[in-house]
Amino acid sequence: MIKKFFFTFILLFACLSLKSQQTNIYIVRHAEKDLSDKTNTNPDLSEAGKKRAQKLVSELKKVKFSAAYSTPYNRT
Repeated sequence: MIKKFFFTFILLFACLSLKSQQTNIYIVRHAEKDLSDKTNTNPDLSEAGKKRAQKLVSELKKVKFSAAYSTPYNRT
């Protein structure tokens, strides 16, 4: 249900943004989560996920954002 809402929201946002002169939309999926505790519904990032997130941070430092949207999960 949340995934369906999220993708519908992103699609709507993208369509509305196309009316502006130039719009860049970055869609980033969360990095790898720590699966050591199968009962944890909101795990932190795994070590591989932390490395991927750091790489993403260095790439996105070059971008000036006007808005950012995120889920409430620890790994976003």
